[in-house]
Amino acid sequence: MMNMEIHWLSILPIIIVMVTGLGLTFLRTPALLGGLSLSALALAAMVSGVDLVQSPAGFKRVLFHGVVTFDAYSHFFTLLLIGCAALTLVAAWAYFPREKMAQSEVYSLLMLSLSGMLILPAATHLIAVFIAIEIMSIAIYALVGARRMDMKSNESSLKYFLLGSFASGIILYGIALTYGAAGSIQFDALRDFAASPDPARLPLFIAGIAMLVIGFGFKVAAAPFHAWTPDVYEGAPAPITGFMATAVKAASFAFILRTMAVAFLPVKAEWVEVVAALAVVTMFTGNILAFVQGNIKRMLAYSSIAHTGYMMMGLTALSNQEGAYAGAAILYYLVAYCLTNIALFAAIGFVSKQGEKLVEIEDLAGLGAKFPGLSLVIAICMASLIGIPPTAGFFGKYFLFSAVIQQGYAWLAVIGIINSILSVYYYLRVVVVMYFKEPRADWSDMTGLVPVRIVGVFCAVMIVWAGVGATSLLYLVPGAQPLMAWAKTSVASLF
Repeated sequence: MMNMEIHWLSILPIIIVMVTGLGLTFLRTPALLGGLSLSALALAAMVSGVDLVQSPAGFKRVLFHGVVTFDAYSHFFTLLLIGCAALTLVAAWAYFPREKMAQSEVYSLLMLSLSGMLILPAATHLIAVFIAIEIMSIAIYALVGARRMDMKSNESSLKYFLLGSFASGIILYGIALTYGAAGSIQFDALRDFAASPDPARLPLFIAGIAMLVIGFGFKVAAAPFHAWTPDVYEGAPAPITGFMATAVKAASFAFILRTMAVAFLPVKAEWVEVVAALAVVTMFTGNILAFVQGNIKRMLAYSSIAHTGYMMMGLTALSNQEGAYAGAAILYYLVAYCLTNIALFAAIGFVSKQGEKLVEIEDLAGLGAKFPGLSLVIAICMASLIGIPPTAGFFGKYFLFSAVIQQGYAWLAVIGIINSILSVYYYLRVVVVMYFKEPRADWSDMTGLVPVRIVGVFCAVMIVWAGVGATSLLYLVPGAQPLMAWAKTSVASLF
């Protein structure tokens, strides 16, 4: 029931992160900034976890007249996003001072951006979605340009801001059109209109959905709205790029999945073919253009575009009956994708050295001999991105492809498999360069290796843990089974 009751445990993680972000602007001690940020994230995660554990099965708290809804789904993303932010901060522990960045502003912006992200999974009103997107995006625009003396970083920030503002305008236009058709922008009201639409206003409603899909496509870097991605990924500081590639993508898919599953599912026939076509274009665009990249950050940017295409396949498999499986596949895939990319960009931040001078793939030559542990982490991440068993990336693709086949889109799964095969070349190229080429960079400076090792080892263990035991055939490591079960329970709360 909609009411103005405040359930403090549900909203407290957002308040903690936002207040911490504002408070950090007054501090200047680097160790204090990092310590307070991580402490606030730990407290927010603990509060969210306590709220989730003590809530009854299938709980749904609709607050502020239906503007936000807290359920198992929103808690799943709350914990995932906090985890991404915490790992980013650890990875960047030595990076920020090395690059002489204004740490007070960077920590503050990162926390404020996270506060916007935490609203997105719970938002059930399009204006709440728009406000949360802007809180997240404006802070990210500034973070991209955090290396203020670097022209490439400044250019990336400006480009991201201009194109992001354009996308925000399109989303706002889509909101206006859907309101004009349905008379409301609250998700339940939109679903009711979609279930029994007025034929005279249905074209306006579909036009609104189309505009929203375009705006959402920009946020997740779906082709043909992806043009900003390689330049922004290349220009942003490496740990911030990792944060963008994981937390921003996870938060964006969080609201896209809720919007399409709750508000627009009754008119799925009107949008599913468009989303399927976008998924195909996105997969091929990302994988083909990644082939020719010499810069590893640009290669991972195009890789990110391809993975957006894989996850968009899951949207085509949403349905009232089996939608929980397709949605759970997307959630599982996001966890695997976040772990791999945080570890990779943490490693890039370390090996690129001051000023990020060493970011070409060939610069990794000899890394396998110099840093065998770090190289093994990178190799595991590449295997997961390809989809080699028994990594989490393999099972993520298995679940996604199974979901689309069950919904009658076997041709889409075949295209996904073809694209996975295409990606083998550019991912394995990195491994070959690390282990089979003579070093050409000076690796004597070990500054920042310890925090990067911590993040790398944690992510690599989790990638293997979330892969082995993810199915009933491989349950010898039982810890992975609850992850998929949790994802299914979380998505089931949407329907």
